[in-house]
This record gives sequence, C-alpha cells and structure tokens, in this order.
Amino acid sequence: MIQEAVASLSSGTTNTLDTILETINADSTVTVTGMTALLERHETGRIQLQDPVIKFLRAGISRIHEQRQDSVVQIKSWTVTAWEVERGFLLGSDKTSFIRAGRWLGKSVGIIELKDAETTVRYVKIWKNLRSNRIQGFLGASTVDNPPFILVQPSHLTIAEYVKVTAKPNLRRLVLDLMRAIEYLHTRAPPIVHGKLRSAVVNVDDKGELTVGSVGLQIHDLRVPEKDCVELEQSLDKWTAPELLEDRSRSLATTSDIFSLGVIVSELIAIIHERHPNQKFPLLTPIAKECTAVNPSSRPNAIELIEKLEQKLSSKDEVTDLLAVLPSSDNITELTGLQNVDRWRVVPYVCKIQMVYMEQNDHLYVASAPLEGIGEHPLRQLSIEVKCHDQGQEYTTAHPKDGIWTWIELALLRENAEGKRNQVNLEKALKGQPRGFMIADTRYEIIRLPFADSNPRVHRANLDWRNPFIKVCLLRLCFQVWNSSIPQEARKGDVIALHPKAR
Repeated sequence: MIQEAVASLSSGTTNTLDTILETINADSTVTVTGMTALLERHETGRIQLQDPVIKFLRAGISRIHEQRQDSVVQIKSWTVTAWEVERGFLLGSDKTSFIRAGRWLGKSVGIIELKDAETTVRYVKIWKNLRSNRIQGFLGASTVDNPPFILVQPSHLTIAEYVKVTAKPNLRRLVLDLMRAIEYLHTRAPPIVHGKLRSAVVNVDDKGELTVGSVGLQIHDLRVPEKDCVELEQSLDKWTAPELLEDRSRSLATTSDIFSLGVIVSELIAIIHERHPNQKFPLLTPIAKECTAVNPSSRPNAIELIEKLEQKLSSKDEVTDLLAVLPSSDNITELTGLQNVDRWRVVPYVCKIQMVYMEQNDHLYVASAPLEGIGEHPLRQLSIEVKCHDQGQEYTTAHPKDGIWTWIELALLRENAEGKRNQVNLEKALKGQPRGFMIADTRYEIIRLPFADSNPRVHRANLDWRNPFIKVCLLRLCFQVWNSSIPQEARKGDVIALHPKAR
C-alpha cells in the first residue's frame, strides 16, 4: 500500500495516501508528530528507513499539513512517539513501581505513563537537566500519545531485591551511592526533593551500579485510576516522614527524603538479618536511627551522612560482592511479550552459580520471592531458562534404551500456621494431570535433557495458562460461579523453587 501510494503521487492522486493516513490514526497531530520523529531519527543515523518509506513519510506530513491548513510541526528535541516504542509489562512485584518495560530504537527502555500532556511537560523540564550517573537517565517523552509517557533508562532489580539475591552485598557502598544520589538532588538550585523515595525506585544493575528513578513523581500525576490513588498513597506511608502523615498538604522538604533514606537502610539491614541474624552494622544502624528522627530538624543532611560513611571502616559490614546473581537488561527484555500488559508484571529471578547434582542430591538451585499481586492467585505465566548438561555417556552404566536421567523439577513452597514453608503436594492438587516420570508427589517436571553427553545446552520452558501447573491458579477466575471445588495452587505468598535432578 505504501509503494502504491508513493507511485500514485506522481500522477497527482492522493486517494491511497489519504486511506493509509486515516487508517494509521484518527488524530492527525499524533500521526504527523510520529512521522516527523521517524524522519529525524533516519536523518541523524539512528535508524535506517527504505526509500519508499521515506517518500511516504514526507508525502504524509505534507498532506496532513495541507488538509489541516496549518504550519509545519516543530517537534522538541526530546520528542518520542508511540510509532517508535514497543510497550510491554510493568516490571517488579512492588505495586508502587510504575515503570513499564519497553523497546526504543532496538534497545531496552523504561516507560512511565502520565495522566496528561501538561504533567508530562512539567516532568520533562525537571528530568532533562539532571546529569548524574546515579539518577535514572531521561531519554525522551511524548505529549501527543494517549496516554502521554516519558522514556527512561531500563530498570533492573530494586535495591531490596538485589540485597536478597546477592551472596555478600556491599551494603555500605550501596547506601553511600544512594546518599550521593540524594545529595545531587538536594544541592541543585533550587533543591530538588524526590518526595516518594522508597526501595522500589532505587535500582541496581548487573554491575552493581545504583540509580534512583521517579524523581518528584507523585501518585496523582500517573496514569492510575482515581479510585486506586488513595490506596497507593497509603501503601507509601512506610517511607513517608511523620510530619507529612500528620499534614498531607504540607510542602515536601529535603528532610522528608532523609527520613525515607533511613527507612530504606533499616529495610536492607533487616533483609541481611534474615540470613545472618547476628550480623552487626555499627555504623549503618545508628545512621538509620538518626535519619528517622521524629523531629525533622534532628535529621542529618546528605552531605553529613556521606562524610560519616566515607570514613575508613574495619567492621564486618564492609564486604565486597561475591557473586551478584542479577538479570541483565537483555534478560528482562525477553520477558516482555506477554498479554494483558496493563495488569501483569514481569519479575525476573536469576542464579549464575555453577553446581553439580548427583543421585542423592535434592538441593534448591534458585527460588522466587513470595508471589505478590492483587488477587489470591497472581501467577499468570512462568518462563524458565536453564543451561545444563548430563554427566555424559562415558560416565554412565545406564542403557541408551532407558533414556536420559537428568531433569529439572519445580516445587511450590507454602507457609503454614507456624511460619514454616512446606512443599505443596502437587500429586493431590493436580490429580489426574501429568507431572513427570518417577518424581516425588511434591514436584513438577519441566525439562528432561534429550542428550546423554556433557555438552552444555540452554533449555527453555514456558508455562502459560494452558499448563496444569499454572492453570489451576486461573481456574478460580474463570469458573468460580460454576464450580467452587476446583483445586487452586500457586497462591499469593507461595515461593516457586527450581530443583535440578540426576540419577
């Protein structure tokens, strides 16, 4: 159709061109802005367009201006449109996180959807001038699309998730980087107050580098239904300074960010204590207490906090990262193609430790955090990628006809009344459904290696709503009116565990 439209222009016929333009978008402002942005990307070498497409875009822009009888659209240097952006999932299990995964010019990006164009321009003015490697980078924005949005650098694990999955996190370094990010904001002229600082907006990438996002972003400025705003505001109370809780109309101040910092530090210490109850933090613990002082004037400022932490330490909390088990931006991008993008979130869990499993081994390799979501059965899809290999034909006495005895199992861990997690009996829960060959009642086989050799290969399994392991958690949504006795597993709060096996 594009080639036909371009060819017909030489004879002065615009019918095909008009048909395409009407099909693309009813809003001519969105169309002409998107076309202009694409041509600019081509002219600056960021994308390569074919000649017929270039001719079509130029003709389309000219035709729209002719129909509207207005002047040529001048787009801002930061303008991005939905023509260029692939929109994906909300990332992370934290319901106070609003960054959506996306792709722009072939790269992973984060997308923040705002309520209107005026709000978008206001945040662009704030974010486009922030130049710090500890502040999430501003990439562009759209004020013509519905909803309008801002593009930022892609998100990784939150600081809390990073500490949970890292063997020996350098807590002092993380907190120091966070303090430096806050210092950068507070020393602008005029000072910039984050306002909603919490662990969900502090990200750590696969190199252990920290960035703070959503600077100054308020709940009521987001594309969030009005009825949900109050609940979301209340969910942030944990990180909100007491003076702001007493008077919601009170102006934000740098001291309120310091309070939020103290809560985050306490949160990270608590995560370490779950694994190492006796671990001491002689410097960070009193800092967290100072930051969360009830009286705002008693709280230190960011510069004072940095001076304290930059002093040489001999305490045990100054340790280095032994192995950071983190997803890269590529890992996250692979998981953004699911449906129902307005509701579901992608939460990656990755382990890169090489381990050997033998017949008597039944060790957990990697596990998720407790499942979170709006409903009681939040699991929608499970994607697994494992790199592994069999022991090899030369090390086995098994007969080839017996098949390969190396496989991967899943288990569901559920907390009981005593607070301990036990494996769910899947034989009972999935009665009549195939779960694998000669495996325990609490397991579900997802991958069985096809080759008896020692060459490492990548194996992938994608369990969606049609799979029994996932399907049972969705049946309640579909059939609750007709049948209330259908089994329901993968509940809110459950942990998904992966166990490699060999015989």
